[in-house]
Amino acid sequence: MRIAASHLANLLEFSNSLGINNHRLESGFLSNHDPVKLGIEDNISEAQYGSVLKELITITNDPFLGLHYGCYMNIKAMGLIYNLSKSATDCQQVILFLKEFLENTFSAFELKIKYGKTDITIELQCTIPDKTIKQHLLDASLSILYRELKLIANNRCKINVCFPNAAIEEYKKMLGKDVKKATSHLLIFNRDMLNNVLNPQNMSKLSELLPAYLSMIDRSKNTNRFPAQVRKMVLNMCSPDIPGLQEVASQFCMSQRSFQRKLTDNNTSFREITDGVKRDLSKYLRKGNRLKTQDIALLLGYSESSAYLHAAKKWETII
Repeated sequence: MRIAASHLANLLEFSNSLGINNHRLESGFLSNHDPVKLGIEDNISEAQYGSVLKELITITNDPFLGLHYGCYMNIKAMGLIYNLSKSATDCQQVILFLKEFLENTFSAFELKIKYGKTDITIELQCTIPDKTIKQHLLDASLSILYRELKLIANNRCKINVCFPNAAIEEYKKMLGKDVKKATSHLLIFNRDMLNNVLNPQNMSKLSELLPAYLSMIDRSKNTNRFPAQVRKMVLNMCSPDIPGLQEVASQFCMSQRSFQRKLTDNNTSFREITDGVKRDLSKYLRKGNRLKTQDIALLLGYSESSAYLHAAKKWETII
């Protein structure tokens, strides 16, 4: 069974962002490989990947680990989507590219596409026999697919995402109101979406922000300091908009109050961390004077240029 080493590398990055020492995950489970030296062309076995994931589930004791991992993978997945968009002209091509990529790099997965009279249903299946591992893997992959299709599709297109889990509220909290309960992992949308051109506004936004996010993630240091872990989590969860307090707190299996209290104990706040991310993005976008102030304001989520300029002036004072 083919599982690209990049999937393992992403899982280990996720655990590191949670503040987990990856030595415990790596030792004893990857005796035949050095994870640091694994290249994109390398493969690992289903047993090796499953052992690392199962240990991570045990350490975190998170019943929604797959969902949270899927939401963490936003930036990496958007990089894939952006590259695919360069050779695709409509949503149908991107869906087929995603199907091919997933099945070629993680052969335990299969995307079944069913064409109805008005709707199209994509069912995500996994052949791994361990029910716990399968559930988390399907949750993660469906979350990624849903977010990426939302990104490329026209804003008028509605996509329903379905999970076979009774505790559906956590999925709604992380993914939004279009989450439904079903007997399998499904994406359902209108057939008209297939021929829609890719969302030009989102693609433009992604082309500007993606390099900045990836650069900031690369510069992030591995540390056991909680604020640094939160910042790294925020950067990876950007879609490309910065995630909210509720979503990030859920990644650490904390209530919002406990999450804020822990940040306060570390002499910071969630607002300070996200403001720092916006400040660094602003510095990146202002280089070379390529973009107008109004464009930067919109990219950073400000409805008015004046609000952005006010924030930028405050950031300069802090610096």
